[in-house]
Amino acid sequence: MITHCYKELQRDETKQYILRCFMYAIKECDNEDNIKIGLQTIVPHIFGSHENCKDPEKFMSLPNGKPLKSDGLKIELNNLVQTMIGRSKSLNDLGSTQSNESFNQLVSVKAPKSRHYGGSCSLQNRLSSAVLQKNEGYGYLSKINEAANLSPGEFTMAISSVRDKKKWKKEKKRIQRNIKLAVQLQKKRNHNKDKRKHLLREGKTYGSQMEFNLQQDPEQTTEILLPFNLDGTECKVFFDLEKNRLGKE
Repeated sequence: MITHCYKELQRDETKQYILRCFMYAIKECDNEDNIKIGLQTIVPHIFGSHENCKDPEKFMSLPNGKPLKSDGLKIELNNLVQTMIGRSKSLNDLGSTQSNESFNQLVSVKAPKSRHYGGSCSLQNRLSSAVLQKNEGYGYLSKINEAANLSPGEFTMAISSVRDKKKWKKEKKRIQRNIKLAVQLQKKRNHNKDKRKHLLREGKTYGSQMEFNLQQDPEQTTEILLPFNLDGTECKVFFDLEKNRLGKE
């Protein structure tokens, strides 16, 4: 992997920034041609060329807030972009299968494969109930009873209400968790950004063997005081009380 070959990619912020550039180029384009154009502008943008950029921005997530300069990394990213441009038709039809997996699991509950329901209309009814539960929630059965001029069922409505609330709370908790993670990640990025700003303003204040790297004027030296010697003529008293202070406790 190219991550281990270039020191610019050792920082998580840099990798996340490059990943966001690819995500924006794919997500914000609505057809194959726009995806190709968006992908072609990624590498020049990361390396400081904004001729084809719609909205040039500062490189807050890159090292020292400056564009990348590694020629080898630029070649690697260009090769990656060319590979993705060849797959632009597939990238235009991207989507998530999470909703499909959720519906398949719901169908497997209504019509498990261990039982044969295909010999009658039972399979169609069970699939219809799965679709209704997916679209309308757990209260679909009460609505069907009302449409058939039947009692919606007191216990059925109570159980449906409890399950719908549980489902809503679970979805709300999932959204809040994602928001919380996004806020924490943004705080971490802002903290790292502030550290880089101070480093740019103040320079390097700590490091190994800094005394050998400093360029000091040999004439500007500090006078070293002579040691204090007692010859018997002084009238001084020395004491040690082993206390932090002399005040009364």
